[in-house]
Amino acid sequence: MTARGSVSTVAAAALVAGAVAVALGLVRLLPGVAFWDTGEMQTVGPVFGTAHPTGYPTYVILGWVASVLLQPLGAPAFVMNLLNALLIGGAAAVATLLFARLTDRPVLALAGGIVVATLPESWYLATHADAHALHALLLGVVLLLLVVWGDRRRSVAARADRWLVAAAVVYGVALGNQALMLLAAPGIALYVLATEPRILRRPVFVLGCAAAVLGAAALMYLQLPLAVALDRPLIYARPGTWDGFWYIVLGEQFRGSLGDPFARPVETLRAMAGALSGQLGLLALAVVPAAVVTAVRAPRYALLTIPTVVITLVFAAVYDNAEIERYHLGPAIIAVSWLVVAAAWVVDIAEAAVRRRGGDDAAPAAAGEPVAAASGGPGAAVELVAGRAAFPAADGAAGDDPPAADAAGGSAGTAVATAGTVAVAVLALVLVLPQVARLPESEQVAARVEILDARTFLDTALGTFEPDATVVSWWSYSTPLWYGTIVEGRRTDLRIVDDRTRLDEDLGEMADVIRADLPSRPVYVIPSWPDLRGLEEAFVLEPVFVAGNQTIYRVVSDRGATP
Repeated sequence: MTARGSVSTVAAAALVAGAVAVALGLVRLLPGVAFWDTGEMQTVGPVFGTAHPTGYPTYVILGWVASVLLQPLGAPAFVMNLLNALLIGGAAAVATLLFARLTDRPVLALAGGIVVATLPESWYLATHADAHALHALLLGVVLLLLVVWGDRRRSVAARADRWLVAAAVVYGVALGNQALMLLAAPGIALYVLATEPRILRRPVFVLGCAAAVLGAAALMYLQLPLAVALDRPLIYARPGTWDGFWYIVLGEQFRGSLGDPFARPVETLRAMAGALSGQLGLLALAVVPAAVVTAVRAPRYALLTIPTVVITLVFAAVYDNAEIERYHLGPAIIAVSWLVVAAAWVVDIAEAAVRRRGGDDAAPAAAGEPVAAASGGPGAAVELVAGRAAFPAADGAAGDDPPAADAAGGSAGTAVATAGTVAVAVLALVLVLPQVARLPESEQVAARVEILDARTFLDTALGTFEPDATVVSWWSYSTPLWYGTIVEGRRTDLRIVDDRTRLDEDLGEMADVIRADLPSRPVYVIPSWPDLRGLEEAFVLEPVFVAGNQTIYRVVSDRGATP
């Protein structure tokens, strides 16, 4: 363990990066209930319900735990929003640990961690409940565990396997949160085979790792039928049945949303470039050169990460989703790791130039020689956050000379250390300053969360709807109504009928629900624009109030027309 990569230094860097991310999230933190998927997560988490495909059970379980442990801090909706700020803080901290592990340069790692914390999508996801924040954190943990396994495999192979098993368990937990994690599988497979080419000759161990992945994922997905068995108040689709369970897990609802990545290759490439530039700004110009440097210095890490970035960005480019920017965060974090590796390479070049000019002939560490103690050294926690760069010279990296080499050269060693310090400081500024300059722009992205604020709508709606009314709604407006009636226990007399409710309870079309309830209950409709024209032809609608661009209507009478 080198002095510059000591445990306390690296841990402090991670804490600072995490604190920056949390602080930014708190600046724009949504104070209460929200529209759209956020409102759903704010509801299913506290009540241990089930979410839309792919279910996000890991996030739901974590949300339920947070709603219990953090209950003194505020209402459940606020707690779920706060949870996301903490998750993004964790993602920035873990990224910093990863960068330190790759380079053994804590200052550069801290700079990279601050870049991660200030990415526009990091800031935005830190403001409201959304499972993609947990995906960013778990992706970082898997990458870090794999890198540690690679290091340990080269030095103390007998004790290295536990790190791969740990990575397999976390990967399974991550699959339980977001199916996007599947896109990292090819890179992980390449990395494992490159690190341990003979691993296929150990079928028992391979099957054990596979069992760890599947077992962890299965434990997470047991949350769906468990919620049904516990009769939780908000259940999406029918996860208590075999067909319903797989309908959610496999995302059958979105099967037609994926386009052909080869149909318009130029547009796909533009979308991929736009995704990185949208997150990294000017730093995006250096991503491809940094990836090349990483491939030379750390070929196994390149095998792990380049396929993951490319596949995820291609997927995002051809997937029809309302907020596809959420899919860009993982690739952006990995791209930052390449930038940090490239910056460390430049520092090595600067130190080597000064060393040659000073006539320092001290021999560097032998290729592949671990700087951190291979045995009897730091424990598991220390191995996770400190030690030499993850890829020594034998893996294509230039490798850092041990401190003793510089010390042997006397004044030459001092000159080398000074050159390294100056180069690190300059390159850290080169990484951080462009993102700092973009903070106003990034804040505008984070400020989009204000559009999700459903507090006024919910209070107005619950204060306006007549007793025992039926509210026929659609997804964006159903979710805050669920929160108000289920989590807060307000207006439990209301019947909220969503598009999903109509499918699960075989209620037919919106008009069928209205006609069934209109004779005995007041009926209100919150129609999407495609539905409005047909409903106006079939019913006499009276505007009641407006929320944003959405008008809420009371159904006065039936015209008798077929919508």
